[in-house]
Amino acid sequence: MDYLRVMREMSSEEKKEECIEHAMQVRSALARGNYVRFFKLYLDAPNMGKYLMDVFIEKHRILCLRNLCLANSPSNIDVDKIFQILAFEDRDTLI
Repeated sequence: MDYLRVMREMSSEEKKEECIEHAMQVRSALARGNYVRFFKLYLDAPNMGKYLMDVFIEKHRILCLRNLCLANSPSNIDVDKIFQILAFEDRDTLI
C-alpha cells in the first residue's frame, strides 16, 4: 500500500530518475518471481543500490535455488550456470 501511495505522489520527472526506475524494476521482478532478472538488476544497480540490495540478496538466492532444485533433477543442474544466475562475483565466497 505504501508503494502505491508513494508512486501516486511522485511526479513523472521523479519516476524517470535512474534509481527510481531501477527500484521499480526490482520490485516488478520480485513480484513476478523472475529471479534471473532480479539478479541481473542486482549486478547493474546504480549508485550504491547494490549495497541496499545486499540486505536481502541471500534470502532471494535461497528462494531461487529452492525453486531451481524443485524444477530440475539434481543431475541437470549446472553449478557454473547457477553461480552466474545467483550473481555470485567471487567463487571463493562459496567455500
